[in-house]
Amino acid sequence: MMLISRQTNVLIYSAPGLMRDSLCSLLSSFPGTQIVGIASSEDDMLNEIRNLHPDVILIDYTTPTPDFEALHAIKTIDPHYRCVVI
Repeated sequence: MMLISRQTNVLIYSAPGLMRDSLCSLLSSFPGTQIVGIASSEDDMLNEIRNLHPDVILIDYTTPTPDFEALHAIKTIDPHYRCVVI
């Protein structure tokens, strides 16, 4: 039986700082996980989603303007995106 491994592409939406650095370090340590982009603003995040088509979008709730409108905006691009808010 042959196992097929698949890479998971992650986009991080987080303000610069310790939290973002920690998330990048942690996720980079998992085999099969690649950080394809990092966004500091909601507009940047939406542009990166359209350009990069990540598998998972990781949203840091401690961003300067935390709101769940970002989730709604993501779902209007594609309702099948997987989002994790931490």
